[in-house]
Amino acid sequence: PAAAPASPPVSAEMTPPPAVTAGAAPAPAAEPVANPCMREGRRPVVLYTQIYSADEQRTARDFLKLLEGSGISTPGIENVVSAAARRGSPPPLPWPRPTFIYHARRDGECARWLAQKFSDRAVALPLAASLQASPGVIEFWLPAQAKPN
Repeated sequence: PAAAPASPPVSAEMTPPPAVTAGAAPAPAAEPVANPCMREGRRPVVLYTQIYSADEQRTARDFLKLLEGSGISTPGIENVVSAAARRGSPPPLPWPRPTFIYHARRDGECARWLAQKFSDRAVALPLAASLQASPGVIEFWLPAQAKPN
């Protein structure tokens, strides 16, 4: 059996999603561009994927499969509700739409590219300044019933 995916560097108990990025506007849609996530000579961008139930597992897995060869490290998929239950913590509030949270400004273009690649409803937002950032990390939060284009 495969090892459990690594936990994201930001705990699932973080401030509820709307408060995490209060005041941040969703990234505007852009024309398709070449993959801005390729990082010559640097460590790859790491995309941590969080789902809220087993129902999103297939959608998340299919999207990560599309990213193979893109230069993005995808260590696995975490069911944040199950993980919170195992810890005895309340589950995180779900994001209202597929959301890519980037930890460093230099990864914003990559997060916007990922959002556009996933769906026209997806957004890319910066991590709130009050939270500990891990440069090179993007979090993908996939709410229930979110479907790619």
